[in-house]
Amino acid sequence: CILTCAILYTVFGLICVISWGKELDTPLITDELPDGIVSYIIKILFCLNLVFSYPLMLYPAHIIVENYLYPSWPKSRKRQMFKNVTRTLLVAFTVGFTLILGDKVDKFLSILGALTCTPIAFMFPALFHYKCVAESSFDKTVDIIILVISFCILIFSTAMGFINWWKWNKYLTKMFNQEMRKKSKLSNNF
Repeated sequence: CILTCAILYTVFGLICVISWGKELDTPLITDELPDGIVSYIIKILFCLNLVFSYPLMLYPAHIIVENYLYPSWPKSRKRQMFKNVTRTLLVAFTVGFTLILGDKVDKFLSILGALTCTPIAFMFPALFHYKCVAESSFDKTVDIIILVISFCILIFSTAMGFINWWKWNKYLTKMFNQEMRKKSKLSNNF
């Protein structure tokens, strides 16, 4: 099952790279859709999906922060108000962080995904199987091989994320310098 998912994701990524190649500038496939009513409906539905899934993603963070900050507080109106303020600050922090990153959000998310999703998708299932279910030496060997391969995937994916971020920053710096040279040439002509 895990191997099937890995193969499907890899094949899908390869098909996208082969189809668009270097022309794929934006990370969202919705930007590549042709103009029309269907395209706008898909983009609106995608935005609604993001709006409604954001609280689901942030809920575990709320629980962790609230359990850390208010473990011994008795249930009262004061505690509820402080929890609401904490939730508001956490949402403001995530929105502010996203605004600061701007165009680099996809680079940050790729690094974060490499560091956190690789263990969730590959390492933890193999580790749990190794600890709880694996009895034969073959099962244990397969689990260890999966752990080693997934650790290599984690290192490779994280390194590629940092390399892409660095290339993107280098590209932006080059573009900015070219614009400044153009502007200085235009001002010298007048």
